[in-house]
Amino acid sequence: MSIYSKLVSLILILLMVAQVAISLHANSVKSEREEGGKEYVDFSILSVDWNQSEFTANFSIETGGTPEGIFQVAAIPFLKPGNGASASSGIQERTIYLYFDYQYYSSEISQPMWLALADHIFIELSNRGYSAERITPVNASELRTAMEQDPEGVAIIPSGVLPDTIYPEGNATFIRNWLSGGGCIVWLGDMFGYYVGQSGVPLDYANDMNPGEAGHMSILGRPLIYLSENRDRYASIETPISSALCIKYPYTAKGASLFLLNNMGGEAIGKTSEPNKEVSVAYVPVGNGSAVIFGYGVYNWDGGAASDIAQLAWSGALDRNAMRSGASSMSVSIKPGEKVFSNITVAVDETIGGVQLVAFSKDSWNILYEKHYFDRND
Repeated sequence: MSIYSKLVSLILILLMVAQVAISLHANSVKSEREEGGKEYVDFSILSVDWNQSEFTANFSIETGGTPEGIFQVAAIPFLKPGNGASASSGIQERTIYLYFDYQYYSSEISQPMWLALADHIFIELSNRGYSAERITPVNASELRTAMEQDPEGVAIIPSGVLPDTIYPEGNATFIRNWLSGGGCIVWLGDMFGYYVGQSGVPLDYANDMNPGEAGHMSILGRPLIYLSENRDRYASIETPISSALCIKYPYTAKGASLFLLNNMGGEAIGKTSEPNKEVSVAYVPVGNGSAVIFGYGVYNWDGGAASDIAQLAWSGALDRNAMRSGASSMSVSIKPGEKVFSNITVAVDETIGGVQLVAFSKDSWNILYEKHYFDRND
């Protein structure tokens, strides 16, 4: 192992220790609140009101013994479900499959960073209360099996390279059919669908077996990404859902064109850039499913990408009925021991069947992640 690899491994271990400490602190704060202790954060919904054009929720946030904090409250409207599904069932947690395989290579993200990202996503989801039985680490062969057995799962592939188990012999049919049936791929790294890796074989960028720029078109059905020397590398313009959920990921170098994304009926759920209108995180509908494509990889570790992926999955923003462009949000600052009352409003019409409220801390010392779904008939 090289000195660089040893250093990266040490840094990743320290990151993991820090995240476990944060997770333990979150559980401690929760216990304090439940037992009436001094250190707690309490978010309460006091009342909700529906009319023809608006949904309003009145809420309070109270802290005890914690430092001054800033909290985000967001409201995401959801379309009335089709196919006879019940709106009152709320937003169901989908099983998340975290892909990592030592035998496969990555692109635009190093293998140590890939492993760290997968581990960090697991921790971030756990901190948000996502059910542990709904988070499953998988290798390349297990990923194929999971997709075959779970038509509506979420496959997180943060390696920038598709394993040949799900893209065999340059054939996109398996992935496309799975997405069309209701599955979701969350992608990070090199251009979506550009490279396909084989077990134990170093990635050969010049290999004719790689789908290249046609890869994402074969999966998605239409072009989404183009390469140009003038592509923006960073995006800073917020979208309604990126602002609501505090999505931070800024990179666009291998990401979607907003023009092409709109032509596909997709939407930017991260930030966009000027003047070329590139997208840092894109939501692409594919039949009854979707692909969520981050615009690049991870080099300088800060945990932001993992937090963003967990935030999107936990909040319900990956659901096909979520009206991401209609989300509203607000920030609330609270002093130690203070209780603040406020309300949040989001526009609705006759197509909206429910609203999901999410509340979370924007700082690292106050731990709050709560969500509440309100059916229109409530």
